[in-house]
Amino acid sequence: MEDRKYIFFSLNHQKFAVDIENIGGVTEFEEITEIPNKPDYIEGIISLRGEIVTILNLQNIFNIEKSEPTEASRFILIHHKNSTYGLIVDEVTRVQVIGADDINPMDSLIRSLDESYYIGIANVSDELVTIIDVGMIIEKAKIVI
Repeated sequence: MEDRKYIFFSLNHQKFAVDIENIGGVTEFEEITEIPNKPDYIEGIISLRGEIVTILNLQNIFNIEKSEPTEASRFILIHHKNSTYGLIVDEVTRVQVIGADDINPMDSLIRSLDESYYIGIANVSDELVTIIDVGMIIEKAKIVI
């Protein structure tokens, strides 16, 4: 694995990062249209520049206490297999390179939650950051959608 750029974000004060290669952009939080009978990890949909974007709630996927949107809340747009998805995040903090050697595998206790969502943990600027695999999250979500 090589050094890669990641976009860092927070969910209820927990730090996460995702490979920037998967990112289609970051946009301000806006009103989400509800979808009836949806799984709890799908928040709804938005229309972005004429495209319908499914909004995923990572707090529900990761079983993190839900926080209310603020002015800092954003959608991270993910392009995956000809579709665009939005991830609700509390705040996007920065883009930074993480060295491949700086990413440690998940502890077996943590992995038992659902290891396929996680790439590993990195200690970046004295912060522990969980590196997630958004492709796997979307793949698992599409099974039920």
